Amino acid sequence: MLASVPSLDPPAAPTPSLTPGAIAKVGDPTVSISGTVLDQFITFEYAGQKLTTRIVRAPSPHLLVDLPLSISARQGAYTIVATTSDGRSSRYQITIN
Repeated sequence: MLASVPSLDPPAAPTPSLTPGAIAKVGDPTVSISGTVLDQFITFEYAGQKLTTRIVRAPSPHLLVDLPLSISARQGAYTIVATTSDGRSSRYQITIN
């Protein structure tokens, strides 16, 4: 008879991530970005400019990112850099329609 032995390793902590596909309309002052472990994202930047962000917890958690006019004024795809509290950076695309 074989018995299953539970692992002594603690479960891995969830990894901060952003859901692809954030879309805003021309002139929108903000864009909503969903994901996981959102409180671990400490900075968002576009062209060296830090963007103001805040977590909205209800009805579903998401980040609200203030868009500078250099993004919100024209249609297109814009890449921002998101940095987590452990120093990891990743690129994230925002589409303005």
